[in-house]
Amino acid sequence: MLHPLFKTLATEPQTLLEHAAAYAALATEETRHWLHHGRRRAIWLAVGVLCLLIGLILAGGAMLVLAAVPYDMLARPALLWLTPGVPLLAGAAALWVCHAQQGHDAFMLTRAQWALDRAVLDRVESRA
Repeated sequence: MLHPLFKTLATEPQTLLEHAAAYAALATEETRHWLHHGRRRAIWLAVGVLCLLIGLILAGGAMLVLAAVPYDMLARPALLWLTPGVPLLAGAAALWVCHAQQGHDAFMLTRAQWALDRAVLDRVESRA
């Protein structure tokens, strides 16, 4: 006796081709979504690292100014803290957003559909 899958393949090949095309469309859509998510994380990571680098460079410049000029001679000493602080906070926030976006499970729907199809095939096989 033939397995029901082989019987369907022999009698209705178009049905299995349509099913395979649906799997390909689902996998393509999930790949597109996964790439979009990865690209968004990469942008947040790049922005965060760049802001931290700029903040560190500005902090180094502020330290040089503090080393060269006495603190009581500075017109606005708060700017020495504020200027590197803004990009450092922005960089930390961008890295936090990047970290919060992790956890995307690639091909979750395709695996779920495969499990459903496998359950149907097992049920059909048990009847035969």
